[in-house]
Amino acid sequence: MQIAPSCISKWARRERETGSPAAAQVGGYKPRTLSGATAEWLRARIAAGPLTLQGLSAELAERGIKAHAKAVWVFVYAERLSFKKDPAGRIPDTP
Repeated sequence: MQIAPSCISKWARRERETGSPAAAQVGGYKPRTLSGATAEWLRARIAAGPLTLQGLSAELAERGIKAHAKAVWVFVYAERLSFKKDPAGRIPDTP
């Protein structure tokens, strides 16, 4: 197995610049979109009653917070909050 001279020079330069020849991190941590005061509002809103992910996304937009329904789902799932109208998935009897 052979290593190209350019590879060796890149490793040496990386070690001079960072103190280690190890590769840099690929990707990174992205903070959640819905956090802080918005998260508190969402928890209270979910506890208040029936809703849909699209509806929550629209309510957030009215508050000036741009959030896709997928971001709302990620929040609800991470917080282990339930938003089902009927646990068995049935349509409740209506008068």
